[in-house]
Amino acid sequence: MTQKEMRTNNIANGKLLERIDQALQECAADIDARAQILTQRVVDVKIKLVPKDTFVEVQWQVSSSLPKDAPVKTIAFVEDGKLVSEVNKGAREKPKLASIDGKKRAAGE
Repeated sequence: MTQKEMRTNNIANGKLLERIDQALQECAADIDARAQILTQRVVDVKIKLVPKDTFVEVQWQVSSSLPKDAPVKTIAFVEDGKLVSEVNKGAREKPKLASIDGKKRAAGE
């Protein structure tokens, strides 16, 4: 059996570099999809060499870290016991809305 020098491009028959490329593309796709999020994206590569009796075990791990989604905020109202996204605009009088304390008030009060 011929031996060849181990390089990053031939660890696990190239699987290490494939996984690194995949993680880089995941980060790039996330940046494209969520460009408004300016938090860094990170690709971590760990390679461990573990001496054994007659050989060295090569362990590797590739992980990517993407920022969490920021909370999206909107407002809603409780009208007649139901959550609604906006007050009935066609009503001539202000609808009675329930506030957090449960008291009924006209919209805008």
